[in-house]
This record gives sequence, C-alpha cells and structure tokens, in this order.
Amino acid sequence: MSEDPAQGDRRAQAEEAIATRLTRHMRATTSPLGPLTDPYLVGLPTSVLVLGAAISGAMGWLTAAHVPIVVALCALPVVASLGASIAIGDARGRVVGWMATLPFDIINVNGLLDGVGEALVVRFVGELPHRDELNTMLGAIHSDCFALLYEEEDNELGIKIGVSDSRRNPTAAHRRRYLRVQAIVEQVLLPLHEARGIAWVRIS
Repeated sequence: MSEDPAQGDRRAQAEEAIATRLTRHMRATTSPLGPLTDPYLVGLPTSVLVLGAAISGAMGWLTAAHVPIVVALCALPVVASLGASIAIGDARGRVVGWMATLPFDIINVNGLLDGVGEALVVRFVGELPHRDELNTMLGAIHSDCFALLYEEEDNELGIKIGVSDSRRNPTAAHRRRYLRVQAIVEQVLLPLHEARGIAWVRIS
C-alpha cells in the first residue's frame, strides 16, 4: 500500500525539524531508560563500590575469591548504562514518527529534548478556547498545567508545562517534561484542533 502523500509531507517536515544527530542527553529524554545513561548516576555507585572495595582490601576483609565478585559489581552500573544507550539509539526515529502523526507543527522540539521549555505558545486558526474550558482540560493532566496570557489579536495563548528542573537527576526531569508536553498535545490540543483549528505550537 502506498503512503498517504499528506502523511509523507508531515514526516518530511518532521525530519527537517529534528536535529540530524541527537546528543546522548537528547536521546535520554525520550526513554524511561534515559536516566541510566546519566554520567552522574553511573559514576556515583561505581565510585562507592570502588571505594568500598579499596577500604575492604586495606582492612584485609577481601580475599582472592572475592575479587571477581567485586569487579562484577563495579562494572554493573557501566554495563547497565551501555545497554540503555544502545536501547535508546532509535530515539530520533521515534520522535519524528510521533511528530509526523500531528496535524500541526511543533516548533523547537530540539530544545525540549535538550531540557528547555517552560511553556507552550499555541496559535489558533479559529477563535481561542475559553480560559475555563482550557484550564479544565489541562487540570485533568496535572494541577501545575494552566493557561497563561491570551493574545486575542494574534490568536495566541500560552500554556504552562509545569515541570521543574532537578539538579540531582536532570535527565529524569527532562523526561517528565517531554511526557507532559506529549500529554498536553494529545489530550488537549488535538481535540481543540478538531474544534477550532491550530496553526502551530511553539515550545518556549
């Protein structure tokens, strides 16, 4: 069966919108395995295990029989990270595939993958939805999602994404933000597009 020309156009646009090569950080944002590739989360348990082994060796608590076990434990976080890195290797294809299914453009998805994004700016083709209607739909996703400023003249409104950054595990926070944006798009903006028409969405 031949591909729908419109679907092919949407995929081509999505291909152009996403960086050709995603960084490790950008790939990690798209997968629940992403945090396992975070250097901090890999290095911390490895360092603790190596330090514990060194202290145990100095105290005479380790014997030759323990060495293979200690080496295996120290290598475990690195092996898990390598496995996760391989698993998220097709991240770009998944993102492009998702964007190709949408009837409107999403601008700056690269920034979202890189952990940037406080709000969504949405330009409507038709009349803007009532603020109460929009907040009800957003509240069903999370209480931290809500409507921001309305620009009636430009047919634009803002939506708070509502996910804070984390210093301890930034990759996990960026993953939550990515999922939150997907939820807003699929559960709120797609139904509104059917009723009112959306020209584009920009991550800002």
